[in-house]
Amino acid sequence: MSNLILDSKGNLYGTSVLGGKYNSGFVFGLKAQGGGRWSEIDIYDFTGGSDGGTPMSNLTLQAGTLYGTTASGGSAGYGTVYRVTPTGSGTWNESVLYSFQGGDDGATPEGGVVFGTGGALYGTASAGGSDADGTVFKLTPPSAPGPWTLNVLYAFTGIFDGGRPEATLLLRKGTFYGTTTSPSAVFDVKE
Repeated sequence: MSNLILDSKGNLYGTSVLGGKYNSGFVFGLKAQGGGRWSEIDIYDFTGGSDGGTPMSNLTLQAGTLYGTTASGGSAGYGTVYRVTPTGSGTWNESVLYSFQGGDDGATPEGGVVFGTGGALYGTASAGGSDADGTVFKLTPPSAPGPWTLNVLYAFTGIFDGGRPEATLLLRKGTFYGTTTSPSAVFDVKE
């Protein structure tokens, strides 16, 4: 399960790595009812197919839309970056922004995504990349209807720079900071 995030109305949002209708994980919300009671909002149940599965990451909230990653599923089975958008009628629509292919682009994103300048999303993939030790990526929205574009900002070698970045990046003054797990390292990448 991910960390919870809070919106301006006091609602909480998070993900569960398993469970849901298809046992591939789900996105949920909790709405405060008063008196210490909460009601659950079923936002999206992943199927484990092209929509993704195993959502391990924290969510990012921007203008009422939730963004995250799945560590599996997608068109090639190596995970996705997705968003879920409220429809206004109490339901949510899920869209895959990018499906990892498991090669130089990366695979198995376990950390969440954060917004940088120009509406771009930044994150890490814990595997794949040119040395199969993970990547830092930038996902740029299209200027007209069309696909988002992924650019690899850094591919880990698993030697002196670390490998397997699994945590969500932290942005401060145009620099992203993160950690790797194997071998352990702290790194920074400029926006």
